[in-house]
Amino acid sequence: MDLLEKLRLRAMAGVLEPDWDAKFRSIARWYSREFSTPLTQVYALPVDFVLLHYFEADYEGLEEEKLHEIAWELITPPEVLEHEAELEKKSDDDFFAATARKAASMKSLKDDQNKKVSAAVDTLGEQDPLEVKKAPVKMVPDGAGLKSLEPLEFSISEDKEFMDLMNSDPLSIMKKK
Repeated sequence: MDLLEKLRLRAMAGVLEPDWDAKFRSIARWYSREFSTPLTQVYALPVDFVLLHYFEADYEGLEEEKLHEIAWELITPPEVLEHEAELEKKSDDDFFAATARKAASMKSLKDDQNKKVSAAVDTLGEQDPLEVKKAPVKMVPDGAGLKSLEPLEFSISEDKEFMDLMNSDPLSIMKKK
């Protein structure tokens, strides 16, 4: 295996499973691009200086809620984070279990309803479900229909307010409002 193949394999390993050196090389390339600095000069800078700029640039684009989440993860001991993760998993498991119980209960209720409907259909027997029963009709005695009502008398000319409105300027009505 020649040097080129070895370097290609090392580069592939650095991308697939980056170690500290591979991570820093990536950050150094970022710094070089971001600040137009030759890569050889980036390696001459203090590592903490380069990393500080990298992390600040990374955090600048995040929303405040995400920043607080990252800060919490940075200052919280790992055992506390593990405990929180377990509690969250337990609450998720409890939620899924409660959802499964509710679904089973709903299925049971639906099955009960289906049984009741089946029992009601069975009690109808052989009756044709499309048979329409007519409601009893009350007959109106002769002379009690609409024709027996006296006609209403109405004269528009007798209503003064209406006549004033008809004789007025249509735009004046809108001006009053």
